[in-house]
Amino acid sequence: MADIAQRRYLPAIATDIYISTMLLLFPLFTGFSGYGNITFSKYLFFIIATALWLCAAVILSVAQKSPLPTLALPQYAAMAFAACCLISFLLSPHKGESLIGAGRYEGLITQLMYALIIIGVSLWGKASPHHIICLGISTAICSVIGIIQLFNIDVFRLFLGTYSHYDSTYKYSGAFLGTMGNTNVLSAFYCLALPMLFVYPIISRRRISFLTLLALCPATFAFIRIWVSGGFLALGLCALIAAPIILTDVEKLRRALFMAAPVAASAACAFAFNPSYDLVNFSWSFDFSGKAALMIIAALISLAAGAILPRLNIRPRKNSLRIFLICICIAALILGLIFVYFSPAAEGTVYELRELLHGRIDEKFGSSRILIWRECLKLFPEYPLFGSGPDTLALRVNVSFSRFVEETGKTLRSGVDNAHNEYLGYLINIGLVGLCAYLFILALGLKNWLKKLFRPEICAMGAAMLCYCIQSFFALGLPLVSPLFLIVLALLCSGERKYQKEMEEIK
Repeated sequence: MADIAQRRYLPAIATDIYISTMLLLFPLFTGFSGYGNITFSKYLFFIIATALWLCAAVILSVAQKSPLPTLALPQYAAMAFAACCLISFLLSPHKGESLIGAGRYEGLITQLMYALIIIGVSLWGKASPHHIICLGISTAICSVIGIIQLFNIDVFRLFLGTYSHYDSTYKYSGAFLGTMGNTNVLSAFYCLALPMLFVYPIISRRRISFLTLLALCPATFAFIRIWVSGGFLALGLCALIAAPIILTDVEKLRRALFMAAPVAASAACAFAFNPSYDLVNFSWSFDFSGKAALMIIAALISLAAGAILPRLNIRPRKNSLRIFLICICIAALILGLIFVYFSPAAEGTVYELRELLHGRIDEKFGSSRILIWRECLKLFPEYPLFGSGPDTLALRVNVSFSRFVEETGKTLRSGVDNAHNEYLGYLINIGLVGLCAYLFILALGLKNWLKKLFRPEICAMGAAMLCYCIQSFFALGLPLVSPLFLIVLALLCSGERKYQKEMEEIK
């Protein structure tokens, strides 16, 4: 009977292989031209891997005459999203460009693949500890490669010619690091990986779960060094929102404190790292003062608090601890806003936030995102319901930037082909109806997360989804990282209980 059960669930096995492959290999694959063609390389990997999985799962299911599980709300929502994308494409005045995408391969084919991932993974997939292990391995390798590049060593020759990470803004626009390419994309990847790798050991009772620190520490170092403001904001808000939800007893709080200590130490090393580059010579040093010193103090406090907490013999009720943490998080948020409001900063992210709090808005804030958002919103009334077609924004928006670099005597130019806000991008490309369908799927994922907090994998993936959704307000939303997010979302929406019930009946 065991053999029958194994054959009965071959589509689920194929799905598990696909999920593991995407979480382990997809983030590391850069193609054969380095950063010069990384977007197309990852897009090709994603399309081929997803197509092979879908074909294998369907063939195995048909060949073994195994009925599909009953469709539920997540699958119907994904179908509705796919229908919106198809209608948007059919009504689009740019059908030729919309099929693959006029911007960065986010056209109809990609959007339909996204919908199929949600349907297939939620039908056949089941969240498992080895999925988190796979993501941890890829995160660790990507981060180590990035750290090596921060020491100005391009061991895998990912940069074109003699360029390096430090030539960014001098010899080329943008910034690149690790195996994800653009640092904004890498930040989005970290917003998915860091919460998952941090939360899982807190909920799981397995000792091996603390091995996620092997990925968390280098990832924290690289994440701080790329310094993407949207990622910092997302992680900060995610921590404030998720802490009262996840830390429901003293033991979990103790584990969180122990996890925070090495992460803070890694952050201290990142702040202490001091590179120097003058377009010719490179040098580096470590200076453990200022922010680095504060992170060391935070690490020591977390370690001491985690060691002392069990000896206090405090056993608060679940609701009492939650209320206490909510008060702490609200106080932290208020203190942060007060600090920003009265900050004397003359530039940087804190300065821009302070100006926004004072009601002074500059289109250059957020790397000119406010300007981009305003120009994109002007396009909405033209095609309000179903947009102008998947990934056609690049054909309609007319925003470009140029900057003269005194050090090189050259002018760097770049154009806008993305809304720099995933939700705004969907609003313009597939319209209000399509955006609502997408948001409904996200709501289902968050709902299932809150219902299954007792499962370590689901709890960790839910925190990752929350963080990614927040950073999506400032992100590109490309097929370099979006497939990973949708796999996590689909696992949150999966109906594994139906499979467990059918397995018991077979046995």
